[in-house]
Parts: sequence; structure tokens; C-alpha cells
Amino acid sequence: MKHTALILKHEKLEKGYFLLTIERPVGLHQIEAGQFAMLKIPHFFLRRPLTFFEINENSLSFCYKPLGAGLESLTKVKAGHYLEFHGPLGTPEHFHPEHLIFLSDDPYAPALHALATHYQKKILPMNTPTLPQDTVVVAAIGQTMGCGVGSCMSCVSKNAQGEVIKLCQTGLFTKKESCHETKNF
Repeated sequence: MKHTALILKHEKLEKGYFLLTIERPVGLHQIEAGQFAMLKIPHFFLRRPLTFFEINENSLSFCYKPLGAGLESLTKVKAGHYLEFHGPLGTPEHFHPEHLIFLSDDPYAPALHALATHYQKKILPMNTPTLPQDTVVVAAIGQTMGCGVGSCMSCVSKNAQGEVIKLCQTGLFTKKESCHETKNF
């Protein structure tokens, strides 16, 4: 569960985002879309949870926006250095690909990107006016995680059914069956 990986690339993207690409550690086989890792940040005691953005055979990447001192410090870590992380963590989501639509107002939608890529779907804006009949809509809940194990309660949110959930334990997404308008979301 604890891994150390070589940073292959760390680049700044548009709108204040960064893309961190690491070498996939040997023996780390099963990673599914929707899971995350707890990254060790230099000079910080607490690890930071980041969703897997791209999952490839030889590399893994995380897309993040440095909101806070910990992730701001991560932006300074360069390619060629090593990164320690725990993972994969979290509950992966499984959907039937037919009639599946992903929604997000986030330009990179880090939490949805790997899932949409897995199902070969595009991510549409949240203000999409109407959706096809019998659509299953999946949206990333825009909530920050803290500890990644459910004890700090910073990731508590409500799902589409109004139930209180901990995102680090139940998954980063909310879905609504047979949704026809995004205003119902």
C-alpha cells in the first residue's frame, strides 16, 4: 500500500492546475478510476489526497490545483525526484456504460477524468440544458478531502439522494438515474 515512485514530469497547466506524472511502481497492479492516493508532501506531516487522473501501464498522473500550503509546496517538486504515497484508496465506481453522461464545471475535472476516459465518454458542462431519456448522470462532488480515511469529516457531503456520505469512503461521485435536466441534479 505504501509506494515510492520516480516523478517523470511535473508541469503547470492552464487555470492554475498542475499535472504530476509518476512512474507506476512495480507491483501496483489494480487501480481503478475514482480511486485516490495519499501523497507525502516534503516538509509537511499530513499527506494530501489526490485522485488518479490518468492510469496507464507505465505511469500514473494526478491533476491538482494548489489550494493551500501543502499543495503549493508540491508544485515545487521537480521531475527526477521521488514521491512517496499510499494507495490506491477509496471505493471505485462501476457503471453500465450505456446512457452514461459525466458533468462538471471544472475545466480539468480531476475526479471525473479517469472515469470518463475508462468509459470513453466526454465530460459535459453542468449547465447542459437537457439530457437524453433514461440517462445516468455522474458528477464529481466538489468537496475537499483531508485525511482520506474518514476520521476528519472534511469530506462529508450529500449525494444525489440526499444521504450524508464521506467521499473518501463511498467514492467521489454522485449519480442520478433517469435524469433529464441538470437543474434536477
